[in-house]
Amino acid sequence: MPLLLQSILKKRLTLCSFLPSLPFSPKMAPLVALGFLLLLCLPCGSFGAEVLRPPNGTGDLVRVVSFHHTTGRFKPYGVAYRAVFQMFQNYVHRIGGIFLWNPYVSRRQVEFTLIDIGANTWEQMKANVEREVSQVRSGAYGNFTFAIAPYSSELTPLVAEGIQNMPVLAPGAAASSVFLCDDAVIGAGKCFNQTSRRRFRNLFGTLAPAAHYPDLAMQLARFRRARIALLLENT
Repeated sequence: MPLLLQSILKKRLTLCSFLPSLPFSPKMAPLVALGFLLLLCLPCGSFGAEVLRPPNGTGDLVRVVSFHHTTGRFKPYGVAYRAVFQMFQNYVHRIGGIFLWNPYVSRRQVEFTLIDIGANTWEQMKANVEREVSQVRSGAYGNFTFAIAPYSSELTPLVAEGIQNMPVLAPGAAASSVFLCDDAVIGAGKCFNQTSRRRFRNLFGTLAPAAHYPDLAMQLARFRRARIALLLENT
């Protein structure tokens, strides 16, 4: 039984998907009882992580960890992210791999590990991110070269602050407060560079700042002398 449990933890299979497939016999009763006890104590899937392996996974890999909305309120973003990861993975495979840091070493394929931090409330999502960031920092999922923050400007800083030993890509954050320090952050001594007001040394965004979004619309409306309606969401 201990060896079986070690195998479960090593492969990061969830008990939720594992237990129903076990052929029941009296000898398995202790394992089944232990499994249900763990289900009562732990959230389903807490050991789970989906790994997107490249078509040709031999040799050195660029391992990327993504804090992912596999479930919960923002699951559609998780679905879109996953599709983009697979497209990039297939492209890298098609061109024979990518160089990392040194163009004179062999090309490498890319492997993504998707860790579910999804939930239906902001409080639970933040708690999930903090827990999984701690797991990644401790090496529980292995070693990674890059990290990808989850969707939303609320969650991205939690990843950037918790994982400072690798570059963090922020494909779903556009709020200026994620990348620039306000007076409160500077006062708390958590600003990487007070002169440039850059908040995190290792965080890199891919979207235009959200504050610039209305500019073009306002210019167009002014040119056409149109009336503007503002829709705000506070939920």
